[in-house]
Parts: sequence; C-alpha cells; structure tokens
Amino acid sequence: MRRIGLDWPVSSYSGWGVFGLHLCLALLRRKSAQPVLFHPPQVDLSPAQQKLFAGIDVREIPPSRRTDFPVLHALGNQLKDFGLVEGNGDAGLVFFEDPDLGDLASERARKYRVIVAGSQWNGALLDQAGITNVVVAQQGYDDSVFHPGPKLPNWPGRFAVFSGGKLEARKAQDIVLQTFAEFHAHHLEALLVTAWHGFSDQPDLDLAAWAASYGIPSDAMADIGFIPNRLMGDVL
Repeated sequence: MRRIGLDWPVSSYSGWGVFGLHLCLALLRRKSAQPVLFHPPQVDLSPAQQKLFAGIDVREIPPSRRTDFPVLHALGNQLKDFGLVEGNGDAGLVFFEDPDLGDLASERARKYRVIVAGSQWNGALLDQAGITNVVVAQQGYDDSVFHPGPKLPNWPGRFAVFSGGKLEARKAQDIVLQTFAEFHAHHLEALLVTAWHGFSDQPDLDLAAWAASYGIPSDAMADIGFIPNRLMGDVL
C-alpha cells in the first residue's frame, strides 16, 4: 500500500487535529493509502476507531527532513506550513483568514503539486492571487456524532447558545461575548455554552471574569472544558 504523510499533529482536541484524525481513519477504512504521522497522536477514540487506528504508522522526522512518499501539509496565512518534513509530490491543505496574499504565498504555492482549499472563499482568493494549482474541498462532519436525536436534558429550562473553537482572534470570542450579553439582557433564560480550550491555553485566563466584564453573570455561562470531539454530540 502506498504511504502518505501528514505534517501536523493529529488529535481529538483541535480543528486541525480532528481533520487529520478523520483523514487518517478514512484512508485506513478505504485501504487507499497508509497514513504516516510525524507527531505522536493524542486521540480519544471509540473501540471501533481504536481497532482501525491501530494500523497507523508513527515515525520520527528523518534527519534529512525528507521522505520518498507524498506529504500533506497544513497551511495557514500566506500558505505557511510547519516546515518539518518534505516529501515527493506533496500537497497543501489550506484554511486562512488573511486575504492579502503576496509574492511569498505565490512562491510557497509552487512547492505543491496541488493545494486543497477548505472553502470557496479561500479558493477564490488564491485564484485572484494567480495561484492556479488549487481545488476546493469543503469539510464534512461525522454523522455518528452529530445527528438528529432526542433533546438531552443538560440545561432544563434554558435556551443554550453554543460557541466552539480555541481562543484566537479569528474565532472572535470577544464579539460572541458582547453579542450574547445584549441577547441575555432581554432573555434571562439564555445560557452561553463554550468550548474554547486548546493546547495553547493561557493558564491565567479566567473565562468567568472575562464574561463578567461584558455583564454576563456566572450562571449564564457554562464552560464545558477541554473535551474530545467525539463527545461534542452529547453537549449539542
């Protein structure tokens, strides 16, 4: 079976991590390629997923930082990658929010056989910048976790508003807090349910105090903590 590397950490706790996890599981399930990881995975899996994921190949980054098989690269603003390892016939997977793509982004794009944009907007911006080796493939979802079902009695009598994603500028949690504060002033039963934790959390950040600075009382916010993606269905 041919091999294909992933240059970013695979986990159950972050957007890129979950993306990589489901990509690996799909490759293993379809037996279309053998995923190779260069970071120890941090995963929380169901028993069936554990059995499938046991076939994953985890290895150290080679001293030469090169492999003889293709590597998928996680790209961000200006198409910057982790820069840890290069392969043969590499592809980039990109999500970015900065629309100002300069010469550096164009230079980096030439390293890849193809760049897969995660949104139509990203694809259009790349095309406008003259970067043509691009296809658009939007992410799906795991319907074993997210699906219609009976309403869970997590917060009886409350109107729950969910906000997820690690704390960073592009997730705009400050706007979420401001908007929810205005909503809560007119709907006292509203409850802001947050999943804002990540591997790079600031240990001294007090979410309750931050919310209070916007006028949100402590009983109007529920922080669910740092939980694996497969448990999010129980929250929603």
